[in-house]
Amino acid sequence: MLDLILIGAKNDIFKELIVERCDSKEASQTAREFFGKDIVNLVAVDDTEYSRPLFDMIIFYAGAYSCEGRLDFSVDGIARVKYKDRFMEKGEDASSCVPIYVNKVPEIYQTFHDISQGRAIPH
Repeated sequence: MLDLILIGAKNDIFKELIVERCDSKEASQTAREFFGKDIVNLVAVDDTEYSRPLFDMIIFYAGAYSCEGRLDFSVDGIARVKYKDRFMEKGEDASSCVPIYVNKVPEIYQTFHDISQGRAIPH
């Protein structure tokens, strides 16, 4: 059974929850109280997206990479992560790369804007 799903730290939902410096023993105790156990199963998903100009095109790239593992809060008050080997070697990942000519970007942007505003797109 899965206890925790982590999705890229850049996500607005999580960025306010991330604490960079804290007492590790106190954090482990809080995690044990929150989950009600010492070992938590997790899936972590990291996302990447960017665009890069290349000659007369813009290359858009997006990807999501996952791994499965366990967080163990039981030893010395320090969390230990153990990843499942099969996910490190054979993860369930997705990526896409879309090249678009620079002169088409405004047209595509307007189409997405119209769709998001609920306007019908003529065929």
